[in-house]
This record gives sequence, structure tokens and C-alpha cells, in this order.
Amino acid sequence: MYTPSKRILTAGPIPPGESFTYRFHATSYGTSWYHSHFSLQYSDGVLGPILIRGPSSANWDIDLGPVSITDFFHRMAFQQFFTEEIPAPPSPADNGLINGRNKFNGSGEYSEFIFKPGKRHRMRLINTSTNTHFKFWIDEHVMTVQAADFIPIEPYNQMVLNIGIGTSLHW
Repeated sequence: MYTPSKRILTAGPIPPGESFTYRFHATSYGTSWYHSHFSLQYSDGVLGPILIRGPSSANWDIDLGPVSITDFFHRMAFQQFFTEEIPAPPSPADNGLINGRNKFNGSGEYSEFIFKPGKRHRMRLINTSTNTHFKFWIDEHVMTVQAADFIPIEPYNQMVLNIGIGTSLHW
């Protein structure tokens, strides 16, 4: 097993066939995400949610868990990077994914959530995109935002949530 120094915040690459366990003492709670800082790996999916449970600033009945929202280019990040090196604006994403799913050119599947009537649902939205700001809404529904990036906030209602790159919102 690969064992770096115990007093670091980041680590070097993990050798092929090896594993890495990152142990830390959580001093706050909420939702965030981890991702590779090595080259362009996180753009190709080396990432995931971090959920540290704690009290909530708003009431809810059912926690639907972390929901990753990201852009998707249908090309490896290195190919996209070298294309963008030529003098031109960056290409927009080909698609947006919710929990790694969406339809494109007639294939794929949508990410689905089951909402029970009369219940309040909590979603932990995380924008893991490379280059895209998202607006998130559920038609005809008001959302109560209760936290942002490990920070509990005074809850407020919103019809559309603006989620910047690297941001997590609880509603």
C-alpha cells in the first residue's frame, strides 16, 4: 500500500496496482467532493462525492443523497485540451450529466429520482464540471436551500439554483 507523509493535504500519484486511504478528522459537516489534481484526470471522471452527516438548518423527510451535475465532452480531456490550445474560444460541452447519465443522439438514459407526494426531499447538488455553470430547477417546484459548501445557512426559497463549478448546495 502506498503511504505518503501523514501531515499532507494532497498526495502524489498512486502507483498502478496500489491503493490509497486518506484518513482525516472531520471538523465540519455537509457535502463536497474529492477529485484528482493530477493533470486532467478529474475531467475524465476521477472524482466523487464526500458526505459528512450532521444537523440540518431545514426540515426534510427523505434524503436523496449527493447528485453530481457535470459537463461532458464525448472526448478524452487531453484531446479537448490540445484542441483548445489553438487560438479560439473553448468548445462548449456536448452534453450535461446528472449522476453520470443523460441521453445523447438517441442513446443513454436519464437519471431518475422518485419524489413521494407530501414528503420533503433533500438533494445534495454538486457541480463537478470542467467548464460549465449550471442552472438547476424542477418544473413548478420551489426549493429551499439549506447549505452551501459545508456551510449551513439560513434557509431560503428559490425556483432556479445557480451552481458554479466546484459548488455544492443542499436543498
